[in-house]
Amino acid sequence: MHRQEDWNLKIRGRDVTVRVVLDGIGRVGQGTLTGFHVVYGPSQIGLEVRVESREDAAAKTEALLSELMGADWY
Repeated sequence: MHRQEDWNLKIRGRDVTVRVVLDGIGRVGQGTLTGFHVVYGPSQIGLEVRVESREDAAAKTEALLSELMGADWY
């Protein structure tokens, strides 16, 4: 069973919505990051990044944003 959740995170002072597909029952917080959207910023869909928690999703999203926007984005 799969379900999709949108997690609202704060990354470098920006609101970021991270769409995560969670697999199976009992794996709370574990899933696959499938996309993200930054308010007044970039979005990316079609991702397949495994995450273990909201904190892991935030760290991996920040790394993806750094690749897109440069290491010094704010």
